[in-house]
Amino acid sequence: MTDDGAGVDDSDDDTPDVATTATETAASSSSSGVTLWSVDYDAAARLSYEAAGSNGDFGAFKSKYLEDMSAMVAKKGLL
Repeated sequence: MTDDGAGVDDSDDDTPDVATTATETAASSSSSGVTLWSVDYDAAARLSYEAAGSNGDFGAFKSKYLEDMSAMVAKKGLL
């Protein structure tokens, strides 16, 4: 099985693979018309924190945010 370069590399190794060099990435995304992007894991909590005025410790805010969101999802019966 060969690696086609598609997918997500979540390893800590920052050295680029041959298949994921900037030139090949630009060529492959422009030829297919697909733009690849990612969202930070904490993006929803960070947006809510900033909307709330960014007061206090983000870690504490995130913990409370995740607790509240989990409770809301459980209440709606989605879990």
